Amino acid sequence: MFNLRIALAFAAATICSMNAWAQPAKDCEEKSGDAGIAACTLAIQQNPKDARSYDFRGKEYYLKNNLEKAIADFSEAIRIDSTFSDPFNNRGLAYVDQKKYDRAMEDYNEAIRLAPTDGAAYSNRGVLHYYLRNNEKALADYNEAIRLKPTFSDAIYSRGLVYLALKNERNRAIADFRTASQLGDEDAKRKLREMGVAEDHCLVDSTVTVTGIIDHTKRKPDGSEWAFTIQNKKSEPCKVDGVILSDRTKPEACQRGKTITATGKVHLFNPNNPNSQIVITRTAECR
Repeated sequence: MFNLRIALAFAAATICSMNAWAQPAKDCEEKSGDAGIAACTLAIQQNPKDARSYDFRGKEYYLKNNLEKAIADFSEAIRIDSTFSDPFNNRGLAYVDQKKYDRAMEDYNEAIRLAPTDGAAYSNRGVLHYYLRNNEKALADYNEAIRLKPTFSDAIYSRGLVYLALKNERNRAIADFRTASQLGDEDAKRKLREMGVAEDHCLVDSTVTVTGIIDHTKRKPDGSEWAFTIQNKKSEPCKVDGVILSDRTKPEACQRGKTITATGKVHLFNPNNPNSQIVITRTAECR
């Protein structure tokens, strides 16, 4: 297995309570471990054409590292319903564990074709691309997984690991670890500590929106630069927002609760409004 995260696909429950097979199938979906396998086996005995029960039992076998039985169940689910994307994704995971990477790639591709809005297969294919040293393709898949689900912390954390493996992408890695940590990812928090980076400080060349107070007595004749006082009163970490100030802004401007005075170019707000929002561009890292 890789350090990057993988994601089993779980279909949403759609069982009708009036169906005679409902309770075994419901138990199959809700129970785990040996109890889940037993429940799925009963559901399959009662309805041998239930692709979902095969898929759920396959997931339980996969979690127990019984890859042969997992693949057999995923394959039977696919045979019963070739339009069901989940078993393609899940069988791909088992093939990766068996180092059958070509088969895994085929399954991920098919899962994405069948369910192009499901980020799990994109994320899992990203893991495989990374393992095969296709970093650009890995990033493309993680980007799509995150676009589809912006709170997909596994994909965000894993993309950070890919960035960390690339030259000159440390800051993007930190940004992803910070985002994942804000979503409650303990591995991301630990990674930030290992890197010696605080969770609530900004990054090199990132930007942050803060409240700026304009000093109208200090203005260039052409109106291009103003002196202003900056205070970041936000409780959350710095946000990437845009570029409107010159490089001369001090790096400590982005630190939470910090007040400084700086001079820079202002492009995107009304300088006559003392409560205007200023976006700072930094060229050094806040530590």
